[in-house]
Formats: sequence, C-alpha cells, structure tokens
Amino acid sequence: MCKRLLFLVATLAVAQCAVAQAVRTAVDDFETTEVNRLAPRVDVTPYSDEDDIERGSYAHSAFYLPLGGVWRYDLRDDYADRSAEVEGRAFSTDGWDEVELPCFSWSRGGDKLMLPAAGPSGRVAHEGNLSALLYRSFEVAERWKGYTAVLRLQGRSAYHVWVNRQYAGYAEDSRAVNEFDITRLLRYGKRNDVVIQLAGLSSGSLLESAYDPMFNGVGEAAVTFFPATHIDDYKVEAVYDAASGGGMLSVDASVVSTRGKGRYYLEVELWNPQGREAAKLGKWLYLDSRKAAEVHVEQRLNRVEPWSAERPACYTAVVRLLDEKMRPLMSTGSRTGFRTVALENGRLTVNGRPLVLRGVAYVDNGQSVDDMRADLLRMKHHNVNAVRTVHYSPARGVLYDLCDELGLFVMCDANLQPFSSGRKAVAADADYADLFVSRVRTMQASLKNHPSIILWSLGGSADNGVCMTQAYRELKRLDRSRPVVFAGGAAGDNSDLAVLLNPTLQEVRQYLSRGTARPLLVAAYGTAEGNPYGGLQELWQLLSTATAGGFAASWNSYVTGDAVTGQRVKHSGIGLRDVTGELREAYRPFDFSLQSLAPDAAEFSVVNRNHSLALSDYRVGYVLYSNLKPRIVEGDINTALAPGEVHTLKLRLPKLTLYAGEELMIRFEVRPRDVAPIDRAAVLSTATFLLPSMQTAKQPLPAYDRQRLTVRYDDSSRVLTVAGRRFEARFDCGQGTLCQLVSGGENLLQEPLTMDFWRATASGDAALNSRATLWMPYRQVRREVVDVDYREVDSCTVAVNVMSRYSAASGGPLFDVRQRYTVLHSGDVLVDNEVRSVLPMAEPPRVGVCWGMAPGFDSVGWTGRDRVSFSDRKAGSRLGGYSGEALRMHGPYADTRRLTLRNGRTGLYVDMLDTLFGFELQPQDRGYAVHADYRMAPAGGIVTAMPATTTVDCRFVLHLRPYDARVEDADDFCRTAYPVETSAMLPMPVITAGADHFNAPMQVTLSLPPEAQGGAGRGAEIRYTLDGSVPGAASPRYTAPFSIEGSTTVSARTLKAGMPPSFVSSRTFYFDYVSSVTLQNKPNTPYNRHFERALTDGVTGTVDDLSHGWIGFSGSDFVAVVELGRAIDLNEVRLRFAHQPSAWVFGPVSLSVAVSGDGVHYDEPVGADCSFDPTDEANASAHLLEPVVRVSRQGVRFLRIEARNVGRIPDWHPAKGLRAWLMTDEITLTEMLP
Repeated sequence: MCKRLLFLVATLAVAQCAVAQAVRTAVDDFETTEVNRLAPRVDVTPYSDEDDIERGSYAHSAFYLPLGGVWRYDLRDDYADRSAEVEGRAFSTDGWDEVELPCFSWSRGGDKLMLPAAGPSGRVAHEGNLSALLYRSFEVAERWKGYTAVLRLQGRSAYHVWVNRQYAGYAEDSRAVNEFDITRLLRYGKRNDVVIQLAGLSSGSLLESAYDPMFNGVGEAAVTFFPATHIDDYKVEAVYDAASGGGMLSVDASVVSTRGKGRYYLEVELWNPQGREAAKLGKWLYLDSRKAAEVHVEQRLNRVEPWSAERPACYTAVVRLLDEKMRPLMSTGSRTGFRTVALENGRLTVNGRPLVLRGVAYVDNGQSVDDMRADLLRMKHHNVNAVRTVHYSPARGVLYDLCDELGLFVMCDANLQPFSSGRKAVAADADYADLFVSRVRTMQASLKNHPSIILWSLGGSADNGVCMTQAYRELKRLDRSRPVVFAGGAAGDNSDLAVLLNPTLQEVRQYLSRGTARPLLVAAYGTAEGNPYGGLQELWQLLSTATAGGFAASWNSYVTGDAVTGQRVKHSGIGLRDVTGELREAYRPFDFSLQSLAPDAAEFSVVNRNHSLALSDYRVGYVLYSNLKPRIVEGDINTALAPGEVHTLKLRLPKLTLYAGEELMIRFEVRPRDVAPIDRAAVLSTATFLLPSMQTAKQPLPAYDRQRLTVRYDDSSRVLTVAGRRFEARFDCGQGTLCQLVSGGENLLQEPLTMDFWRATASGDAALNSRATLWMPYRQVRREVVDVDYREVDSCTVAVNVMSRYSAASGGPLFDVRQRYTVLHSGDVLVDNEVRSVLPMAEPPRVGVCWGMAPGFDSVGWTGRDRVSFSDRKAGSRLGGYSGEALRMHGPYADTRRLTLRNGRTGLYVDMLDTLFGFELQPQDRGYAVHADYRMAPAGGIVTAMPATTTVDCRFVLHLRPYDARVEDADDFCRTAYPVETSAMLPMPVITAGADHFNAPMQVTLSLPPEAQGGAGRGAEIRYTLDGSVPGAASPRYTAPFSIEGSTTVSARTLKAGMPPSFVSSRTFYFDYVSSVTLQNKPNTPYNRHFERALTDGVTGTVDDLSHGWIGFSGSDFVAVVELGRAIDLNEVRLRFAHQPSAWVFGPVSLSVAVSGDGVHYDEPVGADCSFDPTDEANASAHLLEPVVRVSRQGVRFLRIEARNVGRIPDWHPAKGLRAWLMTDEITLTEMLP
C-alpha cells in the first residue's frame, strides 16, 4: 500500500513538473502546441431547445455559460512564467485595469500597443514579448455537478489557463476555439476564478506573419456543460446524386461517458428546408469499459433539394442521444446540405455541373454578425457566389453558418500565413511540420459539417515546402469529399487544382494552352489598394469559360504586419467602392452580345453563366434610348434559359430617324425575380450596346454665314491674332501655343494648350511593372519648338503649323509632335495632332491635350460614361448624356463623345470629331485644368499586362468651339462636318520591317504615310543612315527596300527643296544571337517560372514585384553558358539584378564574363565595373542593379557568365545567417557596330 501511495505521489510530482515546464517553455517551443487541450471537433453544444439548432443559436442554450463582459486586465512588458503568481495565495488583481470581451487589442493609457516581430531565426524572445493576465470570476450552479464542464477559449497568440488557481492547459492557433476539460477544477454552487495568461508572440506566430501586430486579445470565452454520457463529436455527410435527384445521408458520431458500461441509442432526425421531417434514422450502441463508442448510421432519400450558392437548400440534422429507456440525454446538431464536389474532365463540379467561382476574399476582423450578414448580402447583390477566408482564417463559425444560409461557396483557408520574408522560412523546415499539421487538423475537425465549404486551402501564403506537403496529405487523409488547394503550389503535388496568384492574362492563356487535366483556379487577382481592377472584364471572360474561376482581392479592409519592421500596413477593401460596379459586371450571371442589326430589328445572344438558376428566375428588362432621348422603347424578355445555355433574342426596332450626332443605344438590366435572399429591386448587371442606325448626314458649315477673318501679327511679342465676328484666337508663335480664345469679351483659356503625356499614378499602377518609376520621364518634359509658320488658306480660314520635340528632363528625346491649328470663320478651332515617339519607350501615361479653363466655367455637360472610369474599368458605367459641377468631377471619364464647359453666358464645346476621347478636370488655384485624352494608360493592377516598351504613333484632331450659351445649342456643333486641312509640313518617314528582333537577314522598307503622299509630301525624297547618325542631303537616297543582317539603327528623314526637313524617324533592330542558355544551378521555387527563356525573353522585372520576370537562386551562384547562333564582335554584356534586402534578395558580390569562339577555350574572365557592395548596411534599401561588362572581343560564339551570391545574409540584417537570394532577369548583348 505504501508503495502505491509513493508511486502516486511521484506521478503527481512528475506531472506538476511537466506542467511547470510547459508554462515556462511552451510559447517558444515549436514542438509544444498544446497542453491538456481537448481534441478538435465540431461545436457539440447541447441544445435545450432543438429549434435553436435550425437557427444556429447555440449561445441560447441553457448548457452554455458565456464568460464575456468585463474582465480584470494587467499588461506586462515581458513574457515570464506566472504560475507561481497565479497559483499563490497572495494572488490579487488590485490595481488592474478593466477590459470587455471580446477584445482584440491591447492598450495602455488609451494607446493601442503593437506586438514585436518574431525573430528571423524563429526564436521567440521572452524579453519585450508583451503578455497580459486576464481575470474573471463566475458562478457555477450546484445542478451542474455530475456534468462534464468544458472551457471554450479563442485568443491571440498563445495562452495558458488556470481555473481556481489550478493549471488547466495551454493552446496556440489564434483562429481556433480551443477547449479544456475543467470538470475537476470547478467549485459548484460557489464562485470560481479563471485566469488567462496571453503571450503576444509564440512559436505559432511564425505561421501568422501576415497578422496585424495590433490584433491580440481574447474573443470567445464560455463554459459548456455536457451530461455524463454525451455526444463528443459527429460528422454529417449529405451526398447529392445528380442523376437520380436523390441523396445519401450518413452520420458518424462519437459517444463518451464518465460512467460505467451502458446501452444507448443514437437518433438522427433530418428536417427539410421547410422545417418538416424528411428522414429519421438511428442505431443502438454499447459503451464498454473504454467508456467510448463510434457509431455510423446512413439512409438513402429518393428525392432531395440540392444545396448550391444559388439555391441554398439547408436541411437541419438533429443528433440525439437517448438512454436504454429512450429518455433523451442530449440533443445537438447543425445545418447541412446535399451536394457533391468533384473534379471531372478538367473542371471543378458541384452537383454534377461545372462550377465557376465568382469569388472575393473576405476577412473576419471581428465585425458584428449583423455587419457580416450585410457584407454577404451585398456580395450576393454583386453576383459574387464564393468567398475565401484569407488572412485571419479560418473565420469564426458564424461566417460559415451565414454562407450555408445565404448561399456562398467557401474556400476555407487554414491558419497558415508563413510569409518567410524577414522571418524564418518555416514552410521548408521539417521541424515545424507538426505545427502545420495541427492547424489543418483543427480546421477540418471543427468545420467539416458546413455544406458551403467546398475547398480546403493551405492558407494565403505562397511559401512552399515539406510542411505544406505534410499538411496537404493530412487534409486528404481526413476528408476525401473536398479538394485541397494551395496558393503557392502552382501545379505541384500538394494542390488538387492548379493555382495562380495575381496572374496576367498572358499567364492564364499559357497555362490553358498546355491542356493540363487539373482545373485552374486563380487564388487572387487585383489588389486591395483602391480600385485597380482594370482589365478585369477581359480576364474574367477567359476565366469564366475555361477555369474554376477565382477570387478578387479583399472585400473588406484589413491590416497586415510587416515581418521585418513590425509596422502595420492597411489594405483598403473594395466592398464600398465604385470598383464593385466593375466586379458586378464581370461576375454578371448573363452575357449579352450583339449578333446582327437590321433597320427594323436587332439580334442578341444571351448566355446563362449561372450554376443552377434559369433565366426565368430573373427579370431581364431592356430600354432603347439615345443621347438626346432618355427613353424611346422599353420592355421585358421572358424566356427560359437553363444554366450554360445560349439563346438568341430578336427585338423589333421602331422606325427612327436620328439627328446627326444622335446615337441610338440599348441597355439590358437584370434583376432577381425569385432569387433569395437578394432584393428584387437590385440591379445585378447591365449591358449597353450602340446600335448604328439611320442618321441625318452631317451638314457642312453654312456658306451664307462666311465672314472674312482678320489676321494680325506682332513682331515684338510674336503673337498672331486671328479674329472673327464673335471670337478671337491668339497664338504665341514663340512658344507655338494657342494662348487665348476669346468669346463674348471673355477669355476662356487661363493657360495655353499644351501636349499632355503624364497623369498621376492610380493605386493600381504601382502593382504593374513599377509604373511610377517608368513614368517619371513624362512628369516633367522639356519642349523645344522646332518650327512655327502660319498662312491664310483663304479669307475665312487660317492655318498655324507647329513642329516640336519633347524630351525628358534628363535630356533623352521622347516625342516629335506636329500640330496644325485650323481657325475657321465660325470660331471653330481644329487642332490636328501627330505624335510619334523618337525611340521605343515605356508606355506613356496619356497622350492628349491640356489647357487651363478660366474661373467660373463650372457647369459641365458631356455625352459618354456616367461615372469616373478609366478606359479599362468602364464595365460598370452607362452611356448617355450627363451633367455635373466641374469642381466635383475628379478622375477620368472614358468614351466621351462631346463635352461642354459653361459659365451661364459663354460656353466651350469640345470633341475629337468622330473619335471617342477621355477627359479629366483638375482644380487649380483659379479655375481648373482640362485634360482631353486621345489615349490614357489603363489603371489596372496585376490584371492588366503592360508592355515594357512601345512605339507611339498616333493622330487625333481636337475640336474647340466657343459659343454663346444663351442662344446657341451645343448639340448643333456635332451635326456639322468640319474641314480638316492637310498639313503643309513634311511628314516623317515610316520605317517598316518584320520585327524588332530577328535572327536572319531582314528587309527594311521606308515610306511616307499614305495620307501625306500628296500635298506637302509630293515630290519629297527620303534620305537615311544605318549608323544612328542624322540623315542629311548627302546621305543615301531611299529607292527600294534594303536588307540588314545584324543589329542596326535605321534613321530616316524627309527632304524637299524650299521646305525645312522633317523630323528624324529612328528605329533600332536587334539581331537575336542567343540560341541557348544553360544554367549550372537551377533556380529555386517559386522564382523558377519559365526559367529556360526568362533571361532572353525581353520581359524585365522590377524590385517592387519580384514575382514576375525574375529567376532566383537561394544560396547558390548564377552561372550560365550562353551559346550564340553565330560568332559576333561583342562589345558589352548588360545584366540586371535585384537588390531587395527586406525580401532576402541581394545583388552579386562579383560578376564576370568569359568568352570563347568554340565553347572549349575561354579567354580570361572580364569583371564588371561596379562598386556596389550588397553586404554593406548602407545599401539596405532596394536597388535595381544593371552592371555592364565591357568585353570588346571579336569572333565570340560562347559566353560564360558568373555572378556570385553573397551566400549567407549579412550580420546587420534581421535574418542574418540564413540563405540569401540572388535574382536576375535579362541578358543583353551589344555588338561592336561600325
């Protein structure tokens, strides 16, 4: 007996030591993720009223004791073992602050506190690791004695728990509701105390590196009471058979008991969506000495309503436990839905139908249930059918309950956010595999019964490695009914679907062209910053026809933390912004297209993009209108159209004769008819089409009103004045600008007309090829006036010709511009602009004309789009006639036909004749600037591809007409055909060839533009050079196409006796000498996409975005052997490297090139002339390195390029000692040209 007592005492002592050790080390021990935590499971709260199961209201149960409300709270600067303090008799909360739960932030003196960042090696220090003690007392009634008491907690980041000064357990995983059995620790009929010690950082924080460093605290806290024999866990699986319309219901339950052996009955009752019994099934079970049993019941139903996002038919599964005498012991349960998820024939299917996810990312920020419901309903109104719970995921259970009820497919992300930048790369470290597996196991166990969850996801991180593979395998072991995806897995073996993150249109096409069997899912596109969804319509048309769809950036705002600095970064959501209009149109359930048009009818095709709803479930209305008549004919379309079907609609058109300049349009609007829970008045999508129709021909300027123009030129000021009866135009010939336009005694122009090549970057521009950097040359341009002349074409027409060259502030030439101002007797000023880039260049932000409008012209009218919209983001806007106030109209307007600016007395009419244009009004100190844009770069983010270089060659005519707004109708100006005078200046030659890059002899043709071959171009000749010099009269005269065989710069100029020469046209053609590139070390994931051609494809990356264009080497050197198609005389080798220490990317410590004629014998390597030291802390900021190796060798056929990696990250870096990345993206060879 004494030996048994001694053994028990020793066992208790060992247990207490183990607990004490857990308290001391758990937060920084990645092998300890829990102590005394119950196994994860679904919510099995016993319900006192079974109707609450259908409502999902477990908190109303008498068995649920909430511990929210006011807690005592004490914040500590460092983490330490508090067990002695909490368990001691002297423990007191005197002087502690108060906090109300749920609370997700810590504060001191009213200021929110930020958690420190985890160490780069994964170490979690105790010093500086904020921790908090929270205390609350609560009463437990005597009647709960004999029940099993379970404490439920959810807190960030890790926490220890004591109940009545006795240690209860430890848990991590900030998103999980963790449970602890506290039955033996409670005092029944008395007051009980609970103390929680929260650690700001733990080893689990390495998996949460995208979390807001101010997101910490406790969410749910409650005690749940279970009868001595109770249901411990259950799984409901409702499988839909699309062929028969029936379903299979199966339930697996675990029953446990604290009592002895016994016989019990498990009963499952299924209620249909109308609340009536649909099935009842059950089975006897026997509890043996293990006091636990597993039971399985199933039943086939001949007819069921399938669950989908469009028809969320929710059944209710009530799971009961009864004793041997059929007396109820416990009732629990949840909603369920009959549905089947599969991967079939390269598509993701639900209930046997291909599914396209029209998704958005949604962040559970702790918002109220009402706010969450409102968000989801707004998504439904915008044709969203899916959410993914990226960042702070998984979400609280209420989100999945709402998705079950309202109908939204869910891609459920695990709480895995191991972004390695600035931290330890834990995803690739097998020592952390148990952390990853624990997270996904908890997610699956607690959320497995939700029909809305159709995909499991391994989180939002792109970090890949053995830990992600282990997590994938665990999910597949636990659940074979749902596919598992991984955003960083691409087409790897740890994702059932191929996944792309923020792909370009080209990348999506490239993947689909391979014909792979796995469906493609786009896990993210666009960006959460502002409204940068440009090009979404084009991308979505591709995704909706050939992929599983994808998820747009976050619907609501959220905050992430910078892994290195600990700084917070706020990401603005899209849910309350205008971009939702574009998203709604891209996601619209029906696609309309104009097929044919006759004088009396129009044919349209309509495609049903829904998964399960027919056209008859919607009301599709149409209205025929024009820019002058808001409503001509309207009606509804009534036809059945099943999902996936295409139908042709034929609409009769009334016989109409439109005014010149009047445009006929038709708009379709889709509203729900019986699509719960969407409001029937909601407009789900619109589609607008222009209908070419019979118009009155434009009339020429009336001859009877022709008035002679007065022309005066002041030699001293170099001002040319052209005056008519009601107007006066003044030109500054020194500057080559229209500086004043006077009508009715008022000068309309506060600033002269100038060419406009720059716009401020929108929020999406920075995400694409670093537009802010590429556009810098256009922000401040220099203009050189080459030539100005004027002539009187006739007594009623004056023409002013201006030739200008625009250069960057650094001096590099950008554009040659020819402008011809034609002033007509009527007061119309026609500005004919020809713009041509001197050299290939980065795409300019805009090409247009800008001028300052005098104060007072605040009334604006236009025909075009109804809202601010870039050209690639106009899908959610409507065409029509509109008006507004100038100072409230910020941002660009696209597809404009005409624009009027008025002050009540005088107006200015603006158009580009028959060309659509954009306009933007920007307030100034006095008046505002008007930007009339012929072309503007799209504002799209990741979605829109942007070429690295382009050639600008365009022509547009700006039409200005001052008028008396009291007596003249501006609509009359669009009904007039205006003469456009042919320029008297010599045109620039056009250089034409097969391609800019070539690998065989290629012909080059020189010519004059077709429209310039008469007039001033008649009798002119073209002179050219092949060495980049400026052609002159002594240069070769062009007579026929010529051939080039190597890299050549062709320059050409038009010459004619008695006239100044034209601008120089110049174009460089590059011979592609590279036939192969062999890498000694293969690049590492994820920076190894298309590495076989990445070094010579002409696509350059930026240091802002390392995911596109670059290839990377982790810890290894870049060694490449380049073979050329033929031997060349090599002058230089140019390379590009990224230096971004915050992303662990460092430039090379050395670079050399050795050349050879035969690939065997190489010359001595030549080093790069570069003084940049990547290991120097002074170079901690981002740099784009473009070293040049001057070779100057003849007969080169092979090159061996070696760039040495820094190896280990330097000591000054937070991630010191870890492997550094070396990233490069392009090799450029320069010949020794004659």
